[in-house]
Amino acid sequence: MSSFKSTFASLAFLAAFSTCASATIVTQSATVDRYDRSASRGIKDERVLGVFITPGIRTFTAVTGRSRTFDQGWGASDPASNYLYVALRQGNRNLWTDTFAEGVREGTRQPLQDYRTSVSKLSDLNAALRAIDWSRNPIVELQLRAHPAPSRGQELHSVTPVLTVSSRQAEVPEPASSAMLGIGLLGVILARRRRDASAA
Repeated sequence: MSSFKSTFASLAFLAAFSTCASATIVTQSATVDRYDRSASRGIKDERVLGVFITPGIRTFTAVTGRSRTFDQGWGASDPASNYLYVALRQGNRNLWTDTFAEGVREGTRQPLQDYRTSVSKLSDLNAALRAIDWSRNPIVELQLRAHPAPSRGQELHSVTPVLTVSSRQAEVPEPASSAMLGIGLLGVILARRRRDASAA
């Protein structure tokens, strides 16, 4: 009986190991050469670039990026309404947003702006991800979007914006772990047969 208990304990350990050993962090990036828009074009909001999200992605672990985003129009500078932002988007609907870079104006300089989601924003992003009903096969994308200022004379430019997304994929038992699990199960069967033969 002690042999049976020992084998069963090993089996339970292998089962637990097989479900957690293969968690995979995947990193995806998207970039464009540049983005340019003036208020005179009348565009209020548009996609710049994006990374498609699949049902296998369980959790975002980090969202980072950088760009040289600026306003070189002749109107008043208004970074609060002239900016790039990140959005988790399902179809035409924003599920989550965060400011990526503001259209600052510093003469002829093009300041580099780094982006990283805060802990609280990342938590909100993952909550929005968990709320998605994947059974409907939705098109979900983490996008970098532009919100050009509506005032005449203002412009929004961004040189080589980059969006990088790190996520944890759904855990799948590794082949080696599954094989070990099968061996453990075979051990249980053999131990039980041996015990029954001894009893007879």
